[in-house]
Amino acid sequence: MTEARQGEIALKLIKRELSKNGVSDSVRRNMGNEAKDIGIDKDEMEAFIHAILPGVMASIFGWASCRIESR
Repeated sequence: MTEARQGEIALKLIKRELSKNGVSDSVRRNMGNEAKDIGIDKDEMEAFIHAILPGVMASIFGWASCRIESR
């Protein structure tokens, strides 16, 4: 199995988990700790969450798409 395919599967699992359990304030609070635990930069983790969150929110609410703007 290629690393690209492993990444696709991992992303689907993360999206599914967030869709099942919801997205709470704890996701943002724990982001730094989770990034540190897996050995990536907090900013990179935040960028990842921001990238997948619209798809997760669309899935939760049954929308075709979702756009999230930050302030």
